[in-house]
Amino acid sequence: MTIEIFLVFSILIISLVLFFTGWVRMDIVALLIIGLLASTGLVSPQEALSGFSNPAVVTVWAMFILSAALYQTGIAKIIGRQMTRLAGNSEGRMIATIMLSAGSLSAFMNNIGVAALMLPVVMDMAREKGVSPSRLLMPLAIGTMLGGLTTLIGTPSNLLISYALEDAEQPPFRLFDYTPIGLVALLTGTLFIVFIGRHLLPHRETLTKTIKGHTEQLSTSYALQERTFMIKIKPSSPLRGKTLKESRLRAGLGLNVLSIIRNNITLLDPGPTSVLQSNDKLFVQGQVETIKAMKNWEVLHVSQLGLNVKELLDNELYVFEAIIHEQSPLIG
Repeated sequence: MTIEIFLVFSILIISLVLFFTGWVRMDIVALLIIGLLASTGLVSPQEALSGFSNPAVVTVWAMFILSAALYQTGIAKIIGRQMTRLAGNSEGRMIATIMLSAGSLSAFMNNIGVAALMLPVVMDMAREKGVSPSRLLMPLAIGTMLGGLTTLIGTPSNLLISYALEDAEQPPFRLFDYTPIGLVALLTGTLFIVFIGRHLLPHRETLTKTIKGHTEQLSTSYALQERTFMIKIKPSSPLRGKTLKESRLRAGLGLNVLSIIRNNITLLDPGPTSVLQSNDKLFVQGQVETIKAMKNWEVLHVSQLGLNVKELLDNELYVFEAIIHEQSPLIG
């Protein structure tokens, strides 16, 4: 065995161990492999970096960008609502809807990107339908993989094979050359999971029960019920059209916006770029004194979850004024 073969096998074994254990992120492992191959002289620096200019790699990058754009623009939520409507309450119907939807998207997008796009959609469906996520996530993964077999751009391997044929001066595959076999595989796999495979999936606690248990535990431990409120934005409010960052509800008033209810749809974990609209209901966490002061504003309606507002505001609450001295260390 030559030193070059020994180095190749050593790098391969180390990379497999890191991939299996997850001690280091996969993308970092991939970059470390490239660096090791170049630093040991097994490949030249030009050869080590040549893969980044491969059309297949560039296409996969573009698919990830497309997936992120679909999620950020809200199209994923539209897809989720339609899937929830079509899925009904039958587990078999839900699995069929998820697999066929994911497979259809994977035909024209990278299957890994589709899995990332559909993951929050499926989790929301599991929460709403009271189904264990373990019963839906594996069909999602299988559906994205089978859907990637139906077209040329579905998976990176299809692209690599096509470009290999082109490099060998052979006619490359066209976009739908994979479709006859891939479509049969997708439909057959979906039928198998719906009628047979789903009975082999693990039964675990539903997401709704888990969240409810955690919520009750947190509410008891930290008295969250005494510090959480619902605020409604009036149509005349100057906050309408502003982002959460621009509203300064957190920076100025110390209110954490936990969720937004808009048109009976709950937007969980809103970010600083979330735009407020009239009649939005904000589920916020903050101090009682702040909510009391906001009660007199003309731009907000305030209510307390689980506690009558009048009872809350009729308590003997006092507001104190503290003046910061000119030479106070608190300045700045």
